[in-house]
Amino acid sequence: MGKARLSHIFGALFLLGMLVGFAAAEGQQLAAPTGHTQSQSEDQDQSVEALKINVNVVQLFFNVKDKKGALIRSLTKDDLDILEDGKPQTIKYFAAESNLPLTLGILIDSSGSQERVLQKEKQVGGEFLNEILRDQDLAFAISFDVNVNLLQDFTNSVDVLKTALNSARIDIVGGRIAGASSSGDNIPDVLRGTLLYDAV
Repeated sequence: MGKARLSHIFGALFLLGMLVGFAAAEGQQLAAPTGHTQSQSEDQDQSVEALKINVNVVQLFFNVKDKKGALIRSLTKDDLDILEDGKPQTIKYFAAESNLPLTLGILIDSSGSQERVLQKEKQVGGEFLNEILRDQDLAFAISFDVNVNLLQDFTNSVDVLKTALNSARIDIVGGRIAGASSSGDNIPDVLRGTLLYDAV
């Protein structure tokens, strides 16, 4: 198996660290008291000192997948190379994490087109939560139709989330716009449609 390369991820985190360091340097400079007052033009003429920070350990989270998109779970640190500016970096610690907490969002379509299957959506959503959600996980529930409704904010209670899902109702009226034209023609109400993107 070829070695997975994480140079782009490391480079991005290194750049983020540099930006944070730069922001910290600016904060120190702005907070530092001055012994005497100077004009604005004199302040601008002064050179700004760069703050340099040595970082000993950087933490990276990543997934490695095969050509079919399946996770590769048998990697060791010897299978990996981490490069910074093309230079190999030492991997001091390595662990395969498989039990990290999840944060989930359940979106349930309660638009008019789902009237026949809404109950099935609720059932499948509840079963999914039963199978997936653990004590350390959090989930929320939203229904969307002509409106977007937060049914339940973050919780780890499957029962509370199921109750929230079961409260979803078909709504094809909430988004109606008055439809009579200025010419007096009798035009039916216009629906905004299903607000999927707003919900996401």
